[in-house]
Amino acid sequence: MRGDSKSIHAVGMAVLIVAFIASSVHAQQRGRMWVNRPGGTTVIDDSPLQQPRLFWKTGEFMDGALNSADDNSLAFKSELFIEPVSLRLSSLARVDFPVAATPAPAAAFSILLHNGDCLFADVTSITAEGITLTSPRHGELKLPLASVQSIRRVRSDQVLYSGPHGAEGWKHYGLRDVQGFPWAAGERGVMMTRVWNRSAMLELALPDKFICEVVLAADDQLRFALSFGQSSNSVQQMAIETWDDELVIAQQNKFLPLRTLGEGDHVVALRVACDRTANRVVVHDWSGTVLGEFKTETVSASKPCILVRNKGAQLTLEQLVVRAWDGGPLVKRDSSLGFVEKLDGAVLSGAITAGADGHSVMAGAESVPMDQVMAVDVGPQDSKAMAEKKLPLAQMLISAPKPESLPSRVHYSDGTVLSGRLSGI
Repeated sequence: MRGDSKSIHAVGMAVLIVAFIASSVHAQQRGRMWVNRPGGTTVIDDSPLQQPRLFWKTGEFMDGALNSADDNSLAFKSELFIEPVSLRLSSLARVDFPVAATPAPAAAFSILLHNGDCLFADVTSITAEGITLTSPRHGELKLPLASVQSIRRVRSDQVLYSGPHGAEGWKHYGLRDVQGFPWAAGERGVMMTRVWNRSAMLELALPDKFICEVVLAADDQLRFALSFGQSSNSVQQMAIETWDDELVIAQQNKFLPLRTLGEGDHVVALRVACDRTANRVVVHDWSGTVLGEFKTETVSASKPCILVRNKGAQLTLEQLVVRAWDGGPLVKRDSSLGFVEKLDGAVLSGAITAGADGHSVMAGAESVPMDQVMAVDVGPQDSKAMAEKKLPLAQMLISAPKPESLPSRVHYSDGTVLSGRLSGI
């Protein structure tokens, strides 16, 4: 992948974490100083970082300054040592850097590649030969069209939120894990946590009628709670949550079972239609089939937001899209096929190709101009694996390259992920 060479030197401090992707690297605005204890972590300082912090795989950390790095080692200066100390990357987890609050991506689209790289850019042109992108961070990029898994709009008058973009924009509550993560950016720009009872809140001015499309996943048993408001008494809020192996929607002393989660169900994908004027919530599965309809109670002094709580060992927010709803039925969706989703909610399925004019995409025989596109996905590379794993999104088949094949990756705080080989800092 090529871009403007000047952009590689102008991306700011967040990019300097590039070296450790052999053991996962993340740059987030978060400060941490804690005491490791058996079975958990106690946070004693949750203020933003004032200087770079280096983490070993064992959980120990050291504050200081990164002097230099390459694909094998780094030199880190600390007040604990007279001279910068040289450390092998194989023993390290990551380095976090203090970064300014990251604004929402300025580009119109999030572009996900088959190797797991994710970047934000505007689509300048799209042809059978390739896709040309203009990125505020990386300049002009020209990529083979065959390298692209999906294109998703992140900025539009019709879309209230489309993400996540790492953990940026969310407020976090609860303890941290032994490696210091609260909610953090993961592969493909997802937001994840490995801490029980850890919550994340996205403040959002929700309209009277809206649709929330959410995909949550876990490595083991899926345990979570999702609600669309925050108040002093959380029991008063309507929540979609897991009760052992049951997925329910509940509020106060009422609840409605939605489905039973089997042993292999590590992913839940829902499309939730909310009509706050009628106190009505209709929960659909990813295809658009209704799982249940629930009558809610009005909660006074409630703050509109998206609130996600991890009730298990680990939780990943894979996708979240919130948009206004006209009150009509949802369009059916087939995740095993490539598709183009339009801004008005219509979905066209079929083989995805470039349109003849250089500014549109084809789903089968139908053409959609890029200015009308909400999302494009070429579909799963392995349909059998996607069905066996019960995955709603083809992107969830993508895993990070093996460290020995591509040892360096850059994780930006807004969810951008880039692969490459570190030549030096």
